[in-house]
Amino acid sequence: MLFAEYLSMWSNTVDGGIMLYGVENNGVVTGCSSLSVEYINRLESVHTQSCPEANPTFKNLPVTVHGKQ
Repeated sequence: MLFAEYLSMWSNTVDGGIMLYGVENNGVVTGCSSLSVEYINRLESVHTQSCPEANPTFKNLPVTVHGKQ
């Protein structure tokens, strides 16, 4: 499923949904320190072109992975 399809799907539900970045399919938290600021900015703004009626909320949560924040 494309990212825009997820945004559209959650926009059509009462409570929306949660998408986590930095968490692997098996639930292991890996964080986003390997992602560039530009890439994260693109992820957080893709809805403006792909699903303009979506109104997502983004929260950045600090995590510790292998002793590093």
